[in-house]
Amino acid sequence: MSISLSVSNKVKFKVSGVTKDASGVDQAFSFHLICKRLDKERTSELIQEHKNDAEFMAAVIEDWDDVRDASGAPLPYSADSWRELDRLHGLAGLAAQTYIVEKQAKAKN
Repeated sequence: MSISLSVSNKVKFKVSGVTKDASGVDQAFSFHLICKRLDKERTSELIQEHKNDAEFMAAVIEDWDDVRDASGAPLPYSADSWRELDRLHGLAGLAAQTYIVEKQAKAKN
């Protein structure tokens, strides 16, 4: 199969991990982010422009799936909602790492 120079300008990927509950038990989570697919030069520029992973991700996220509010209802994406989710220490770094990996070409298994 050949490759096309036309690559989608968006990328959707799953962010997953665990947090500990009050008993020390791992609680799995996952959600999807829909982000701008930036080329490597623009990605490097944005990383330099923003002082942390949360701000970098806020600049590339356009939407999300599978994020719910406290009552379990789907939560629409907004910059304020992203900031609220980012209160979970380490989440923005996990999202940024996953974005960098998922937006690029990689070997097919």
